[in-house]
Amino acid sequence: MQLYRWLLFDADGTLFDYDRAESGASREAFRLTGVPFDPGFLAAYRRINEALWQALEKGTITPGLLKVRRFELLLESIGVACPPDAFSPSYLEETNFPPQSHTIPCFTEPPNPTGTKS
Repeated sequence: MQLYRWLLFDADGTLFDYDRAESGASREAFRLTGVPFDPGFLAAYRRINEALWQALEKGTITPGLLKVRRFELLLESIGVACPPDAFSPSYLEETNFPPQSHTIPCFTEPPNPTGTKS
């Protein structure tokens, strides 16, 4: 039997409902800034975010820039005067990714493939 050192899971949309978390985080981040949420904001955010993730994959922006630029573009497009570097942490805190209640606990010791006690 082959032992694997690592087991990877694709969490987005598989183990973690990212669309739902993204929607809730957007609503809460806007609430915290005192701006009434409009469902169009989420649609605009998703378009902007997707384009920036593609730029990240091409290596034309950095992860740090993506975290703030997506909100800079969103807030500008909807005419909200809020500093994007303040909006971004609120959003990220609300997504709480990966959520502690939805993570899979790691083995504290390697599994024993033979089933014998050590």
